Amino acid sequence: METAALTDYLERAARDEVVRWGASDVFVEDLADKFQFLLCHESDLHFKSEDQRLIRAVTAEWQEKGYGVQVSPGPRGFTGPLEWTLWPPAN
Repeated sequence: METAALTDYLERAARDEVVRWGASDVFVEDLADKFQFLLCHESDLHFKSEDQRLIRAVTAEWQEKGYGVQVSPGPRGFTGPLEWTLWPPAN
């Protein structure tokens, strides 16, 4: 699906009750499998990538918008408990 069509798709999915905001998880991945966004059932947004450049770019953009950014280290596919840390870390 083209990125430009994503908003319409999500609005239609919510209207048709395929997605229930606050109760459903929606995963968005790129075709090259370099990143993933998760619109979480807890009403927050997750970004996953192993590309440090992308991580820095997304973190910077979210901070500029005033979003609270938390990070959790861990390899791809890690299923253990995650330790979230506010970013940037307090001095």
